[in-house]
Amino acid sequence: MARKKTIFLCWSGTRSKRVAKALQRAIAGLDELGWRAKRSPEIAKGSLWFGQILEDLGHADAAIVCLTPENVNNPWMHFEAGAIVAKIRGRSGPRVFPYLFRMKGIDLEGPLAQFQTTHATRADTFRLLHSLMTDAQWKTWKEKTRQMWWDRLADDLREAEHRPLTEILPDIEPLFRRKTFDEPLDDCVNQSWFARLRGAQDTHQQVKAALDVYASQCRPYVGELLGQLREAADSYAMALELLLSPMHFDLVDDGKRRIPPGLLAACENRRRRVKHLISTLADPTQVPVVDSAPRFQALEDPVERESLVRQFERQLGNRTNRIGRTWRMPDKINADAAKSRWDLDRIAFYLSQNARRQRPSLEATVGWLRMEWTRVAADRVASHLPLIGCLELLERAMAGPHGKKNEKQDDGQARYLAEAATLLQEISALGKYAEGQTGPSKPSPLAIKADALVDRLERFGRQGSAPAAAVPLRAATVGARTEPGAGKQAQVDDRRH
Repeated sequence: MARKKTIFLCWSGTRSKRVAKALQRAIAGLDELGWRAKRSPEIAKGSLWFGQILEDLGHADAAIVCLTPENVNNPWMHFEAGAIVAKIRGRSGPRVFPYLFRMKGIDLEGPLAQFQTTHATRADTFRLLHSLMTDAQWKTWKEKTRQMWWDRLADDLREAEHRPLTEILPDIEPLFRRKTFDEPLDDCVNQSWFARLRGAQDTHQQVKAALDVYASQCRPYVGELLGQLREAADSYAMALELLLSPMHFDLVDDGKRRIPPGLLAACENRRRRVKHLISTLADPTQVPVVDSAPRFQALEDPVERESLVRQFERQLGNRTNRIGRTWRMPDKINADAAKSRWDLDRIAFYLSQNARRQRPSLEATVGWLRMEWTRVAADRVASHLPLIGCLELLERAMAGPHGKKNEKQDDGQARYLAEAATLLQEISALGKYAEGQTGPSKPSPLAIKADALVDRLERFGRQGSAPAAAVPLRAATVGARTEPGAGKQAQVDDRRH
């Protein structure tokens, strides 16, 4: 049996490792050609790493060096490439291929510059493979199979497009661990306002520099949040300038400074905004699924928010109809997105669920509705759009696979319908309260959707399959209360629609 041809994959850094893993999986898909790929190992400090590398290289027929903008000048990459050349040259010539990922406009220097480079594109990747294959192997590789192979590789390479923020800016959070941002203004004993302003300005400049250099290497949401952070730090610094005129604030009995409320609020609101943004960037549990989610959260204009939702719907339609493969639909629009703190993530989840052929279960949909209602009831300025998206999903869950009503419901379904009826009553009242705040010329989409589902539940009840608690609800919903939620305060503004 002929020995399998071994391709050695050299990498350094997070993105380079992801490229190497993608190529390893892709080469494994060419098993019928007798190939196998081996990645350079993650070697623990203190181990005899050079001997291990040489042992692996001793069985390699060729090597692919995975280069990215951040590792192209890494001495280790050039050292390992030199070891590869020394080991391979005597057997089959210098079969070393620098594989350039997101390296447009960056020239190679040093030992790797002598080799013919390959960019991570379809055409260049196939040229590399053609040079490794025999003519017979290349000719027997059918075009359709070839395209499917590239599509899988391209999907895997997308995982390597962005670096973790914690890798490129490990000190982003410590940058803000200073008195300027940690200490409330009225707790400042020495009243060194100029030093506080200088700290805010210095941090603002460092964030601006980081945004210019690193934002393009991360997922787009990181650039959006860094932009918001830069603006928040700048706004905070401008507010602190109000303190530079000769001012002295007396200490009161609780040890705080007696600062005028308006001045205190102007500075403290901005300081807290900075703290919130930096904690969001530094917390891996707050990574959004949809990159435009932070932008959606920051928008105040409801029209702009709805525009982002419509944009996602169009992209979802393209994906469903297999149009526009270049658009990157996140693969994790699943249960993780349903639990996300970002509104647009949850909206995307509900839209994705609605686009599936399989009808969602009533149990799951009522659970999502309960979660959304809890969020809205707890947050006075929460957007209503995720709740409306969930109501649209509930409407589909209450219909049969062809839009027909289910004639029979078991006890479990009856229980979920009863809970849905109670939630709809609260949601409809919330929408009507919002109408009262914005005027009768702006009917609440939330109330309209909730009332339509109340009608649906009434029809279930007339079939004798819904619980008595759900029949009828319209009389109890309309005009019964002026504010939603027993014992809850709800202040609603236009941003919630």
